[in-house]
Amino acid sequence: MDEKSFAVALQNCSQDPIQFINQIQSFGALIGFDIESNQIHYLSNNIVEIVGASVSLGQTLSDAFPDREFMHAIRGALSIPSIAEQRESLGTFSLGSQPCEAFLHSVEHIGVLEIEPAQPSTKAQLSESITTVRTMLGVIGTSSSQDDMMQTAVKTLRNLTGFDRVMGYRFLENGDGEVVAEAKSPSLEPFLGLRYPSYDIPPQVRTIATKVPYRIIVDTQGSHVSVTSNVEEPLDLSRSVMRGVSPVHLEYLANMGVRASMSLSIQVHGQLWGLFAFHHRRPRKLSSSQIFVCELFSQLFSAQTQQKMEQKMIVQRQRIQSIRSAVLDISNESSLSQIFDHVAQDIMKIVEIDGIALLQGQLVNAHGDVPSYNILMKLTEHIENETFVVDSLRSVASFVDDDLGTTAGVLAICLDKSSQTALCFFRNEIRHNIRWGGEPEKIIKDGPSGPRLHPRKSFSEYIVSVSGKCERWLQETLTAAQEIRLMLIEFGFRNYSSSKKLWLQQEKQNDLLVAELNHRVKNILALVQSISKQTQSNTSNLQDFLLSFERRISALVVAHDLSSQNGMRWVSLYDLIVAELKPFKSREQSVRLSGPRIGLYSNVSPTLALVIHELVSNSAKHGALSLPDGKLNIEWSIASSGLFLHWKESGVYDAQRPKRQGFGLSLIERAIPYECGGRSKVDFLPTGMEVELWLPSQHIFRLKETEFIKVESNPNREIQLLSVSSLLLVEDSMVIAMGMEKVLMEVGCQKITSVPTVELALEALNARDFEVAVLDIHLGEETSLGLVSELKKRSIPFFFLSGYDTTFKLPDGLDSIPRLRKPIKVSDLVNTLATLLGQE
Repeated sequence: MDEKSFAVALQNCSQDPIQFINQIQSFGALIGFDIESNQIHYLSNNIVEIVGASVSLGQTLSDAFPDREFMHAIRGALSIPSIAEQRESLGTFSLGSQPCEAFLHSVEHIGVLEIEPAQPSTKAQLSESITTVRTMLGVIGTSSSQDDMMQTAVKTLRNLTGFDRVMGYRFLENGDGEVVAEAKSPSLEPFLGLRYPSYDIPPQVRTIATKVPYRIIVDTQGSHVSVTSNVEEPLDLSRSVMRGVSPVHLEYLANMGVRASMSLSIQVHGQLWGLFAFHHRRPRKLSSSQIFVCELFSQLFSAQTQQKMEQKMIVQRQRIQSIRSAVLDISNESSLSQIFDHVAQDIMKIVEIDGIALLQGQLVNAHGDVPSYNILMKLTEHIENETFVVDSLRSVASFVDDDLGTTAGVLAICLDKSSQTALCFFRNEIRHNIRWGGEPEKIIKDGPSGPRLHPRKSFSEYIVSVSGKCERWLQETLTAAQEIRLMLIEFGFRNYSSSKKLWLQQEKQNDLLVAELNHRVKNILALVQSISKQTQSNTSNLQDFLLSFERRISALVVAHDLSSQNGMRWVSLYDLIVAELKPFKSREQSVRLSGPRIGLYSNVSPTLALVIHELVSNSAKHGALSLPDGKLNIEWSIASSGLFLHWKESGVYDAQRPKRQGFGLSLIERAIPYECGGRSKVDFLPTGMEVELWLPSQHIFRLKETEFIKVESNPNREIQLLSVSSLLLVEDSMVIAMGMEKVLMEVGCQKITSVPTVELALEALNARDFEVAVLDIHLGEETSLGLVSELKKRSIPFFFLSGYDTTFKLPDGLDSIPRLRKPIKVSDLVNTLATLLGQE
């Protein structure tokens, strides 16, 4: 076959703009509208069939859908910062002749609304979904190896979703993929162990898979629906679940006998590591709850996969550390070659190689199976930089005609360029068979843009014999080789007059570090499982569970990231507190931190991170961080017995212990005594919540800089654009209220009181004076119009926020009141406030 044509075809395939396909699957309808003007610019041709109502291009959403609740939900979702990154569920609405479930995300200035017929869902089903998440977490945690974990995962996913086949698909270094786990119907042909070429999944598909965790194809034989537009710019459907399927992919699935499919991404360190692939012989559509659970499972599985890989590297590092210990017993007068002789056999076992050689100019010190002297000298020409890696020396032009003996591949690392010192790892040839899923022939047909790849017709097992190559050099092997390189440089060129005692101390510290890393990796999933169970018992629906669970896991991530900056050994107490307060930085003027510079050892930092997170979360919901007059003072001191930390809130009116103690409060009161042998005391006082924590001295140490930290305000705060002493914000969504608070602070508002109901707004008006008020018109089951007379009576200027179109009719006499539509533009907000307050 013409390799040039293949290269062109491969390039054409990679450039196929699948995100601009302008078609969707027929199980739902799509509307694209301008966020600013609310005008519809993109519309799927099946809109009447799905919602039972007529919609046309050029209409505004409010004209097309007079349902006020629906419009309010859309404007509210557009105010959420993550709307451009993930698809938000708006809920279920009666938009026409049938109940519909709606989802929304944004692409630049376009809101993308996806609507599909609603499926019945009950609280019992949501509770069952949460229980399923817990069970799945426990299942993957019992697996002893990565392969076992994959196999357990596909069985669990098949039981959950009912697909005929679920495969665990892992990518290799060259981009090919291999089925490493499978759960299937007994009547299906097994695919386990089969390999698929990299071009089966083009680069742009892999890129989308890193952004969108799941892909659904409900029916490969179902009709596609065109998306029409009244603008020239095509709509990016990357994040659309309904996105149509390319004809090539449909042909590919049809050749496999697949009618419905789904995929879940497995990501490690931000890269696509593998996929869970679902196949069904009949059309299949999962419910929203099932998709939520599958998406969460893939995220947790990704995290566990990363932990397994890190654990394997830690074990490898432990073995390298044992070599370091052995080298310490060698005389300081020993040469690098003598040190190498002492550890060569151990190195060969660690990196699983057949031979090893130390090259020093023209001198060779070799162990095991290595090629001839002439070939070793040739290798020095290829080690110009630090590393030369190849799994087949015969593929390198200068070695084609050489007698390599049993050697096939080499990993060569430069130790010292000036003295031409290098370390070479060798692996022998492995003759083996690759089981391809169908003959990996490159079927090329001419298309409008030149040669194009087309899918294979058969996926029956096709065996290819491979020779002349060694086992693949994995990244973990390259990492181990680099550590061995550094070890040999360290011991070969060290200052021999250095104290051996100092070296032993360093070795002990390294051993402790490895032991600590190993301990933390082994226990992290148990902690995640515990958090999952406790969160589930304190939430009533899946969405609340996902939000609380994600935030608690994020607290663990904060502690891990901070300890990573210090060699995984310790965390700064100040940095930990600041990181947990960061989401509420717009309230920094009400927070005061004071105390010496203290380090927390990594064995206690995850526990303290969770405690601080729960304190901050509680304060943001019910305490000082939720009120404009609230103040938070965090002080800590150090004594011979340990660390004392005092958390004091003020400006909170009549703080009371909740009647039902949830996971958060239990964790604050019990975690430190249980995990760290310390003490925790929580008091609910009339002025606010106070907490006293004590950590024993073995968990802490004083950092070198002993001056006290005092943070009373934000010195980098932007110059105020307005002068507003106090503002009342009436908004029923906490997420939107928090976002509005931040914006209002940035434009010059000093104190903001946020309340979700008319009743609480009236209480706030009776308790203090306000300079101006901002009212969201729609507040759940009521409107804020009941506050108008009270505000006018007090001569407090106000304006409205609305999730509805401006055609929404206000009562007589209110037409002159300014009204801003969500999402709010900062410039409009500033101008409206300035006009109301008579400020330039």
